[in-house]
Amino acid sequence: MRTPDYWIKREQAWQAQQIKDDTKRMKQIMDKLFEAQEAIQKEINVNWQNFANGQGISISEAMKRADKMDVKAFANKAKKYVEEKDFSHQANQVLKLYNLTMRVNRLELLKANIGLELISVFDDLDKYFSKNLTGAALTEFERQAGILGLSVPKNGYNSLVESVLNGSYKVEGFASFSDKLWQYQFELKADIEKLLIRSVTGGINPKTLAPQLKRLMTEKGKLNATYNAQRLLVSETTRIQTAIQEESYKKADIESYEYIAEPSAGPICGALNGKIFKLKDMSPGINAPNMHPFCRCSTAPHVDDKGFWDDRLKEQDKKNSGKNIPVSLKGLNDDYLNEKREESRLKAGRVNAKKYDAQSESFAKLTNEASMRMRISDIGFRRAIESGNLKSSHELGDDFDKGRIRIEKTLFNLPENIKRSEMPKYGYLSDSDDLFEKKTKHSVLGYGNIIIELDDSVRKRTTYTVNDSLVNKRGLITSATPVGTKPTYNGIKEKAIGEINSISEFLNSNKKTNRYIEAQYHGDLTFKNDVKRIIVPDKSYLDKLSKEFEQIKNMGIEVLVAPK
Repeated sequence: MRTPDYWIKREQAWQAQQIKDDTKRMKQIMDKLFEAQEAIQKEINVNWQNFANGQGISISEAMKRADKMDVKAFANKAKKYVEEKDFSHQANQVLKLYNLTMRVNRLELLKANIGLELISVFDDLDKYFSKNLTGAALTEFERQAGILGLSVPKNGYNSLVESVLNGSYKVEGFASFSDKLWQYQFELKADIEKLLIRSVTGGINPKTLAPQLKRLMTEKGKLNATYNAQRLLVSETTRIQTAIQEESYKKADIESYEYIAEPSAGPICGALNGKIFKLKDMSPGINAPNMHPFCRCSTAPHVDDKGFWDDRLKEQDKKNSGKNIPVSLKGLNDDYLNEKREESRLKAGRVNAKKYDAQSESFAKLTNEASMRMRISDIGFRRAIESGNLKSSHELGDDFDKGRIRIEKTLFNLPENIKRSEMPKYGYLSDSDDLFEKKTKHSVLGYGNIIIELDDSVRKRTTYTVNDSLVNKRGLITSATPVGTKPTYNGIKEKAIGEINSISEFLNSNKKTNRYIEAQYHGDLTFKNDVKRIIVPDKSYLDKLSKEFEQIKNMGIEVLVAPK
């Protein structure tokens, strides 16, 4: 028999989430290499400027000249990078190599400066890869343990993760992801040096170099540094996950597995989808992922015993029954929400029923696709980074919140003994295509200028209310509503406007009464796990909060500056 549909669908849902995560990680790789590209172009521009200020000699002749100040400047820069960036052992070895090959002429000095920028970005990528691959391995061990009912080792998964990350590299001819990454660095440096030599001998203006440099580093659709790094991360992640699946199946005495092709599988992987293979014959590239670069296929255990899967399902139900539901969400069950929806409909008064239903359907759809956000002040941001968590105002000891508790207990059907740390955090919903909030002016600006956009994984523990739940005039808000479902509120006072195509359309339809779509986030919110990106109004924030944004960068969180 085939693996039951529940488990196949579960694996496919996991695949879809992995592909979304890949998109985020690939964007971060692109950003890191783009920063390096800009730094390299700046080095080239500065050198050309030095040539222009020469004594009427040719560019090629100027390239041969470098004074002691130039060499000293490079040495100081290299020392600063080593101290500030905490280079890995491999990065320091590469830097020593560049120092040995550098000669005292300007062309070699320019190569050395560019080499330093490349060491910096590839050392950053090396650490980023290590963090992501370790996290992927740990998550996969835990996921397989949950599926197969395996017990957690006494010492945790650390030794298992290390063995999987390093296992295949002991086979002759295999290179580690770190070795491959640094090989890409050497290849990129060689390509840039060829570009420089051609440009110097031809006397080409640095502006002409920019598009050629972009082709080597970040241009989409090219076999360049960005493509190589992205391909390596995705492929290595799949390789590790497949190795852990194999290891887990062995421990659970599973003898066969089913191939699960990714949603956009080509003919190679598509032909394997649903096929059953013996575990002893499992071989990546033949009957298991990776079948090709960027492969996102997976496997599922195959057991020809319905009782096995029934037992697994019972264990899943037992584990999931309330265990992962935040305390502040437990009271919002279907019976309670349906009761409140009926109460809201009656309170709405004389409302066009057809428009009311259309509007409710719209809110269900829009909230399920919306961008989940919070705004925070400079002081609040510093405090949040220090703790690593986004906290509710209750936890911060805000006196204003003493008056909230009574309303919130009704709004979320909270238990009497709920702790302050278990109370929800507040934010708002925005159109996902309105990144910089240009379509409408929310009445949330007073909360702070730093926008924190949360990851999609938070959506399943997010509720919303139409307008401010705590300024509930006329009692029209009877309860908060889980995103993706019809609101327990008619929308805008006693008037329904029918189908809504965007949140901004709703807010702009009546600016006097439509303030914002309030969101409530339940459970812990950490920067590391729950923040997708941070948006600041201008670059000054990156300077005055430089320490905090350095920590954000190290967590792999995207930071954007709003255009003027």
